[in-house]
Amino acid sequence: MQTIESLMKSPILSVSENTPIQEVIDGFSANKISSYLVKDKQGYVGIITKRDVIGKLLGKRDPKTTLVSEIMSRTIETLDAGTSIGKCCVFISDKGISHVVVKKGEDWVGIVSIKDLVPGEFLTKSSTHDDLLNRVWDYGNRLVEEEKES
Repeated sequence: MQTIESLMKSPILSVSENTPIQEVIDGFSANKISSYLVKDKQGYVGIITKRDVIGKLLGKRDPKTTLVSEIMSRTIETLDAGTSIGKCCVFISDKGISHVVVKKGEDWVGIVSIKDLVPGEFLTKSSTHDDLLNRVWDYGNRLVEEEKES
């Protein structure tokens, strides 16, 4: 059984709540990633993804003056590093999210996105995010069934 640990992006990259979105956009491209965890003095307080930027910012606000805190998601979903790819797909679909933080014990060790989990054609054939989540859910359930059989 392949686990999400084998697919995760590590180390976790983070930004502060006061980072301008333009820096985040530039960082997505430079680091070839699609999310950052958001950190304050106490620790992680949220996540910002390309989907957040596209849905909440583009055409509506100036990325040079809009701060991460204004559009980030405050809920961070986590799964254990030993979680199977199938179970992660189902989890992501059920939560309606695109990224999950990977934990080993209490340590946050990486991030997995939908793009890491599923075949590329899922991304190109899906016309909406909901359609993508449905395809990911079906794929995840198929993998879970295969895991049970082996």
